[in-house]
Amino acid sequence: AILRLLPYGSYPGAPYNGSTTVSNFISGSSLTNIAITGFGAIDGQGEPWWAAYSTNTRPTTIYFGSCSRVLLEGFTCSNPPAAHIAIKGNNAGNVTFQGITLKAPASSDPVLPSHNTDGVDFAETNGLFVNCVIDTGDDNIAMGSSGGLTRDVLVTNCFFGAGHGVS
Repeated sequence: AILRLLPYGSYPGAPYNGSTTVSNFISGSSLTNIAITGFGAIDGQGEPWWAAYSTNTRPTTIYFGSCSRVLLEGFTCSNPPAAHIAIKGNNAGNVTFQGITLKAPASSDPVLPSHNTDGVDFAETNGLFVNCVIDTGDDNIAMGSSGGLTRDVLVTNCFFGAGHGVS
């Protein structure tokens, strides 16, 4: 299966309608025992977003805030409008990223640069990244932010293509 974000001109809450906030594609907060697994794909259809708007007016493909016991496994996510995955918050964690593939053109691509397309923005505790391929236009994995503390993280057997590695 392939999930596709609505095209740029049809996305709900988008700034072209005068909105200042845009809803994320898949999101939740204060959830426990959640998983996104399987061999499907998510296509962010991000190209029109990259040229048009700043990072705070573009949807994140997957956003979980203050969630515990999260499994993301086996799927591919490509061309997000902003970050592929953001998992942030306090008093949560135990997040596993296993065998996922995150792809976007490099931000330095002369034809199609994808600015601010982080692979994973992670501000939680007890994170495991294993057997992942992350090839993005910004940070492959960005750890820590105003969204929460980051500690006890293991990144193993992952491939980073374009992007800034672990930041």
